[in-house]
Amino acid sequence: MYVTGWTFSADFSTRNAMQTHLADACCESDSFITKMNAAGTADLLDLFRRCFRNRCGRGIALDSHNNVYVVGYTDSFAFPTTNPIPAIARSTGAAATSHNGQENFDGYLAKIDASGQFRVYSTYIGGDLDDVASA
Repeated sequence: MYVTGWTFSADFSTRNAMQTHLADACCESDSFITKMNAAGTADLLDLFRRCFRNRCGRGIALDSHNNVYVVGYTDSFAFPTTNPIPAIARSTGAAATSHNGQENFDGYLAKIDASGQFRVYSTYIGGDLDDVASA
């Protein structure tokens, strides 16, 4: 069972995390993906997707190979893009490798491999105003 969301807690588990650094500043959140056993009694894996500013996981899915897909939103200029999808939903036609350049939220989409340790791709989704991706 996988769960995604966000936390403001400085002591949230980072077991086997791809990124172990939690938010430094007050009022900034970290997005997380947690894998639980089928009974919901053991935390098997905690993945963090940390940026300089707020980010929130809003939806999660698995494919037939147990790759994890997560969507959400961020107002971070430092979201870690990996193999970003070119020109996705950008009115300018530019690749989705950077934040919209304003104080607005951009949606994001990321694919994490089945081991939970490798980002296959991650990209911003959105235009000039607030954009939120959810599943």
